[in-house]
Amino acid sequence: MEGPRIGIGAVSRATGIPEPTLRTWERRYGFPEAIRTGGGHRLYDPAVIEDLKLASRALQLGHRPATVLGASRSSLRALVGADDAIGEWLEHVRRLDATALDTALRAELTRRGLQAFLLEGAVPFLRRVGEAWARGDLRVFHEHFASERLRELLAGLWRQGEHDAARPVVVCGALPGEHHVLGLHMAAALLSVEGCRVLFVGGDTPPTELAECARQAGAVAVVVAVSGAADPRRTRAELAELVAAAPEAVAILTGGQGAPEEPGRRVDLADLPGEAAAWV
Repeated sequence: MEGPRIGIGAVSRATGIPEPTLRTWERRYGFPEAIRTGGGHRLYDPAVIEDLKLASRALQLGHRPATVLGASRSSLRALVGADDAIGEWLEHVRRLDATALDTALRAELTRRGLQAFLLEGAVPFLRRVGEAWARGDLRVFHEHFASERLRELLAGLWRQGEHDAARPVVVCGALPGEHHVLGLHMAAALLSVEGCRVLFVGGDTPPTELAECARQAGAVAVVVAVSGAADPRRTRAELAELVAAAPEAVAILTGGQGAPEEPGRRVDLADLPGEAAAWV
């Protein structure tokens, strides 16, 4: 026998999520799933309340709706549970405790694997650090300290495969005036773990130089990081220059908050392992 059902108003009151939001989530993501009465009213399994509360908390922590909405309860608990770890990392940052922060980051990396560590740990962590700085809870040197500890961890990962000549080469760089390359280190680490050899040239690199680097190295791709601070018009012009100058067989991939859909092709961190698998 089918168990009891509750209406959308009751679900909204229990979770604090407005009814229009619940309807939008159902339409876009198929969650929360409802059955319809003869009059078209939505009815829900009461168990969905816990899932919605977890999903709402995960969204507040900065996770993407496509990752959260419709995920299993165990996955949602893992996402929300990671917030406890991130809170501990923030305390290490406040105390400038490099040993404790390095140990905690490595432990989480080992426990979750690189992709989950980045998407569900490192990215929300950096967002929380930025928010704490904006509120005045952290100083600029705290933010730089946190970024540098994470950068060193990720650089150590991608460098493990940089001397393996059998791997396909991927050039990782950023355009002129771009000095925010922590996201580029994330991409490089993912590519290396998936079997690519990373040729890391870093920030502030002219597009023609990136193209020539790819040509000389026999690279299969150039990955370009674009921060949210980049000028959109200039970025598109420089990417067009890169695409025109690079060998035809070289894929031009972009990523980051300021990355346009084209020229080149925008790719999220979550999709990079699939790209690497195709090259390998």
